[in-house]
Amino acid sequence: MLNSTQRAALRVDMVALSQAGQPLQEAIATENWQVIADYYNGKPVTPVIGWNTVTPSNAIIDAVTWTAYTPTDTTDGTAIQTNRALIIGIKQFNFQNIISGREFIDASKAGIRAGLRDAVIALPSGTLGANLSAGGAGGVTVLNACTRLSSRLEILFANAPATTGPVTAVIYTVQGVIGIQELSDIWGLLP
Repeated sequence: MLNSTQRAALRVDMVALSQAGQPLQEAIATENWQVIADYYNGKPVTPVIGWNTVTPSNAIIDAVTWTAYTPTDTTDGTAIQTNRALIIGIKQFNFQNIISGREFIDASKAGIRAGLRDAVIALPSGTLGANLSAGGAGGVTVLNACTRLSSRLEILFANAPATTGPVTAVIYTVQGVIGIQELSDIWGLLP
């Protein structure tokens, strides 16, 4: 799972956490790899969110207030109303293009996040064409659906946070869980 540079960095972290008063002091002294794996695979006390690379499309769809795509004004056939309907339709079409045929969305990609956000905000569907958001204020509801809580291991190797609209989350370079064998192998590396 980890490359040699990441393995060396994890070993340095393990050494630091094995010192007196640190959370893995006893587990590393007794080589209790399950406790160590549980620690790194667990969530920290202070949550850190990351952009989910496998965001279920259904989670994004469920975060949308679909009625925001329907104009509240009575149809009057004016060019202004037609233009508003065209804007709404384009945004809805863009949303469908991003989601359609995909079970999962990689929200670590800035272009995907920006496209989703654009597709759910500034919909001229309110009274007299007032802008509404189908994805919460600034797209927050839809963007939050594109994040998940990070494990300690993922945080250790995460890139700097990236912001889209009102949501900021880290970008993962390592994802998933680490097993006891890999931890044992890493601990056995020469310092």
